[in-house]
Amino acid sequence: MYSRCVNFQIAHRLHSASAEVRGSSRIKLINLRQITQREQIVLLSGVPSEPEKQKESKEGGEDSKSWRENPNLKYWIIGTLGISGAIYQYVYRNHEKKRLRVKSLPLAPSHYVHTREKDLTALSSLHARLKKSESLTDLHIVGCAGSGKTELARAFAEKLAKNEEERYTFLPGNLLFGTLNGSSVDSLLFDVKRFAISVGCLESNWTSKAGEGVYFNSLPKEEQLDFFVEAVKDKLNESQGWVLILENVEDSEVLNRWFSNNSANSWGNGTILVTREIDPNRDLLMNNAYSIDAG
Repeated sequence: MYSRCVNFQIAHRLHSASAEVRGSSRIKLINLRQITQREQIVLLSGVPSEPEKQKESKEGGEDSKSWRENPNLKYWIIGTLGISGAIYQYVYRNHEKKRLRVKSLPLAPSHYVHTREKDLTALSSLHARLKKSESLTDLHIVGCAGSGKTELARAFAEKLAKNEEERYTFLPGNLLFGTLNGSSVDSLLFDVKRFAISVGCLESNWTSKAGEGVYFNSLPKEEQLDFFVEAVKDKLNESQGWVLILENVEDSEVLNRWFSNNSANSWGNGTILVTREIDPNRDLLMNNAYSIDAG
């Protein structure tokens, strides 16, 4: 009887212990499930938990600290910038040595001349309104004989030349400024040929345009003039900026042939200043003419 009671107590205790183990494991399983659900919510929301935030901020601080205090990296950046600057200065100086500057403008008068600030300001405004990037700007200065058209054109060309000199470019190009006398075909032929040689054109540059086997000097003067202009145009297209003063133009057919709307884009980024006498019937229809008498 006593042994039966002992066996019963032992069995009862074993049963209680197994129940406690099952209960504790169930509690642990519930806790694990709750933790897993919280992590899924955090991941889905995209908001990191506090421990993760502290860990990420600590790692970011270490990375930024190593970036600032890494001497090898700092020296590499400084060395790269120094070498790049030295190479640019070397290339810039060599480019500057080869840069071509031609400045053949009308001579300034020997007598005293009043400054035309009002006219220069008006011309600058008109030029800025007509100016288009990488295209020809055709500007006419009209007035009576002796009104100072050429002097105004010279002063305005000097102003444009100064602006081009001061304008920054990564690798500056050639600056070409010339004057052509448009009173006759002979004067134009002489000035265009002289300007072509001054900007670096060779004889082959204009004779090759006439065609192989053609004797250039046997061509009519008008055709020779056109080939000279084509050779000059090629050089002007390679320059940073250029200005041509075409003074005392009497034959408007020359302007229509060289500076028409169809050929304006082939001249590059430059300005043509045409000086001529007033033509009321023509000037009223033009938006690029400035009358010096009204200025």
